[in-house]
Amino acid sequence: MKKIEAYIKSDKLKEAIHELKKIGVPGFTYYAVTGHGREEEVKGFVPRGISAIPIKEDILPRTKIEIMCNDKDVDKIFEAIWKACCTKKPGDGMVFVSPITAAYKLKAKEKLSKLE
Repeated sequence: MKKIEAYIKSDKLKEAIHELKKIGVPGFTYYAVTGHGREEEVKGFVPRGISAIPIKEDILPRTKIEIMCNDKDVDKIFEAIWKACCTKKPGDGMVFVSPITAAYKLKAKEKLSKLE
């Protein structure tokens, strides 16, 4: 089992949800996060003579999507996120994949060997 964590531009969330549902991902969690990466956004300009100096912001809003899945589904989930979120510009986001060593159903106090 794996945990996929995708940090994407917030305006790409609806597209990501659409692509994940299209490939049959049964569930996921998403929430607003902020972070600091290599990219910066220009938030405005300060006049200076006949020109202006850009005001840059390096703490940026993003959306984090978390998906727990079986090992065999990682590549197709990544492809769906990439299809929805890649603009080939700085700041598109990052996807991390981590192993899950155990998963339990609370209701039945049952340890799962795979996710259903």
